[in-house]
Amino acid sequence: MGKELKVPDIIAQLQRHRGYKGWRMRPHWRQANLWIAQYYTYIGRGDKKGWRVLRDEKEQYRTFRTPELAYMALAKQQAEWQKELGEHDQTFKVVSMSEEEKRLGRIYPFCYKQWHDEAEESLGDLLRAWGGEIIWLLDIRFDPEGPPYGFRGSWLKHMRPTQYRHAKGLGLVSGQLYYPSSAVREILRLLREGESFVLFSGDLDHVKMVETLVRDQARTQNILLEDPYTLNAGDLCLWKKREASTQEVVLHHRTPDVYSFLADFLDERISGEYVDIRDLQVVTVGAYRCDECGKGEKTVRWREQPQKKLCRHCFWEWGLEYGE
Repeated sequence: MGKELKVPDIIAQLQRHRGYKGWRMRPHWRQANLWIAQYYTYIGRGDKKGWRVLRDEKEQYRTFRTPELAYMALAKQQAEWQKELGEHDQTFKVVSMSEEEKRLGRIYPFCYKQWHDEAEESLGDLLRAWGGEIIWLLDIRFDPEGPPYGFRGSWLKHMRPTQYRHAKGLGLVSGQLYYPSSAVREILRLLREGESFVLFSGDLDHVKMVETLVRDQARTQNILLEDPYTLNAGDLCLWKKREASTQEVVLHHRTPDVYSFLADFLDERISGEYVDIRDLQVVTVGAYRCDECGKGEKTVRWREQPQKKLCRHCFWEWGLEYGE
């Protein structure tokens, strides 16, 4: 039998993307100081499964001020359901995720103009991100042989023959995707199997358009993806790097690799590091987010004037413009 986890460890597990034994908790998407609780269960007909939000008697989302309160509500709800429902009643039964379901796919939006002179090296880093697993390099440009010529499709295919694919249907023509349905269908099929993709283009708006489309379609079909946008600049997190001890960090800003942040340590003696969201556990949402610049700074605090949370630099600029 496995080692029995203590309550603080269970709460930590519940805050991860995969949750703990069919339960998890997430920061509220609109109110950063609140949490919601979710359970993994059967959805609709057949064997489809997905995450549902815990609701109250009026079918409203239940929200909690702290992870501890969310944990207490989950434990109480689980006990009530186990008492009320029979073994064969699957209506609200929480189910465990299979090993296949735990392998979540990722979508990396990659615009080479974001990376400037480091584009080729950074692309290589993304394509090696999961070691032995193949990450598909999906060229979503309508004409992959067009400029800039350093990233022609033929060159990418030569350099990455086992990973490169061209999806002409996702190309941008007169501001619209050319013919996305068949390409998105194939992407979703592979995402369901836990595969990951780099969406490659020179137009950031184009990349974001395709990413949003794929994520929306995956959500509609209850396909689990690792979601990088549940964490944001200014969040206070615990970070564990391999065998090192866990340390508190402030997420400064998201890098062009959306699953990575530049993080600052609360310990002034340690310089900042790039961290992956898989190694993070949220402690306090938005604790160090500056209301002016939107970045996470250790100097952020509430300023009576101008009634905002500001970092030292933004407060200094406000003082220059409005101070007496």
